[in-house]
Amino acid sequence: MPKAESLRNIEPPDDDDWVEILTNFNLSEKRAKRLRQGVVEIAADLNRHIAFERRALQGRDRKETIKHLRRVSKAFRKLETIVRDGDPNSDKTLSHLFARELGELLGNRGLKRLLPGHPGPPPPSIHDLDSHDAGRYDGPYDALDDRHYFRERELIARSEAPLLLQRLAGVLDQPLDQFLEVQRRAKGGNPGRKYRNYVIQQLALLYQQIFKKKPTRTRTGRFVLLCELVLDDFGMDTVGLEKAVERTLTRLDL
Repeated sequence: MPKAESLRNIEPPDDDDWVEILTNFNLSEKRAKRLRQGVVEIAADLNRHIAFERRALQGRDRKETIKHLRRVSKAFRKLETIVRDGDPNSDKTLSHLFARELGELLGNRGLKRLLPGHPGPPPPSIHDLDSHDAGRYDGPYDALDDRHYFRERELIARSEAPLLLQRLAGVLDQPLDQFLEVQRRAKGGNPGRKYRNYVIQQLALLYQQIFKKKPTRTRTGRFVLLCELVLDDFGMDTVGLEKAVERTLTRLDL
């Protein structure tokens, strides 16, 4: 187990560092934004895991906690599969059973995230804003949420409840799965190396999305350079990076 003081938070590149990284790549504004967002997400994943390691050092049962998180993740994936494989009649039943609960629990932003492209609740009309209800409760926003937006969200949930349940399970499982992926790299060895391996893995997947091709393995290739720049900015060891990239890409079959 690493010492507590060896677990420091990862800071994503600041503006100046990011300019330095991007000078090595000819990226459009859209691709540069996606790359930066991806690197920020990788740092956030690592910080979640580092926070867990700190808690583990304070006496929590690390092994049992990991086992429990795996069971939770497995349950989310199972729910996602079960709902996806439903038939029209069971889908109608789920819509009837969960429309009100989903309408209450999911806000407008949540619906937009789970149903991209689906028309969300329309904005309140002048009549709604001037109505007696808008002056009730704790203010107009709470009142309109109860009177206006909830009704609209319930209608959306009634028509899309199975899809909402399926995607909600996937969204909830995503941070768990990312956390456990770091843990899968954590068996033995230096904690910095397991984090480094995770960064290389996630950058490889991100590289494919942005450049639309497999990462290069050579020392002079753009992918190894990207790994070196990001790892250096994260304060991680880059000694033996080329071999680490080779091992990671082989494991990912890239």
